[in-house]
Amino acid sequence: MKNIAVAAGFVMCAATAQAATVLPTSYDMVNGNTGTFTYWDDTYNGSGSTTTSGASLTGGTGDLTDGVIATGNWNVSGETAKYVGWVNTNPTITFNFAQAYNFTSMTFHFDDADGFGGVSQPLSVGVNGAAPVVVPTNPGPAPFSFTYDLTGTTTDTLAAQIFRTNAWVFLSEVTFETAAPAVPLPAAGGMLLLGLAGFGAMRRRQAKA
Repeated sequence: MKNIAVAAGFVMCAATAQAATVLPTSYDMVNGNTGTFTYWDDTYNGSGSTTTSGASLTGGTGDLTDGVIATGNWNVSGETAKYVGWVNTNPTITFNFAQAYNFTSMTFHFDDADGFGGVSQPLSVGVNGAAPVVVPTNPGPAPFSFTYDLTGTTTDTLAAQIFRTNAWVFLSEVTFETAAPAVPLPAAGGMLLLGLAGFGAMRRRQAKA
């Protein structure tokens, strides 16, 4: 019987999925601005002008969810195009998902040039109307990530507002983490459990005999 319990436990473990990342189906926001370079969401594929500063962008995805995370500051050759940058505003980005997920966190990938060109790390981030969470001080002038805790949040929409500390805020990517969902038991696992149940019944009949 001990072997049966161990085998059953193995099947149950196999039926549990690991935590996963998910992608939004779209996000809505105002386009970035221009300065020394252009800091627009160039790859955005929804409605709105991607070549107009502050234009309303809706129904698409682009630079912020393309899997490309900047590793250098906004002014480094090859890195500029990875960022969307907003000046003198606290942008709100609304991410829409195909279904409600049990989120655990979302991670923002910001630039921090220690004030060079007016670019600094943001002061705080608020999500879905909750009180803004202060972004910890980033040591040194380099891009960094900030993870916002979403434990206990089940929704199909996440509206994030970024509060700046300087003239500019630069963002290259946002990722989303969810709790592990329960998954259906594979057919082979189901057959194994049925076999184990039959084996247990047989053992009981033998014991009575």
